[in-house]
Amino acid sequence: MNYTEKGKGEKMKYKKGKEPLKCLCSRGTEEILELLAQKGIGRYRDFTQFASTHTINGRLRYLLNHGFIQHHFTKDDKRKEWYTITEKGRIALNILKELNLLVEG
Repeated sequence: MNYTEKGKGEKMKYKKGKEPLKCLCSRGTEEILELLAQKGIGRYRDFTQFASTHTINGRLRYLLNHGFIQHHFTKDDKRKEWYTITEKGRIALNILKELNLLVEG
């Protein structure tokens, strides 16, 4: 059984398979995907407007591990890092937008 944090020292059980939907619908995720879809690339500092550093780190880790975004890194004269959205990420973003319309409508 998987767990998610509920509060200090407390854990709440959730059914296996619900984690992806929960993370995709969590604070900052849609905003990260939207920014990448609109701009084409994004740097870490671009995402900090959406949530705390801790939250952004978790969202980026999840999105990277599940193939929704890609991380790029170069170390020429200066170290450069950026993120791009994948086709899977674009599909997820469109689904999230549709879910929002369904809930709002």
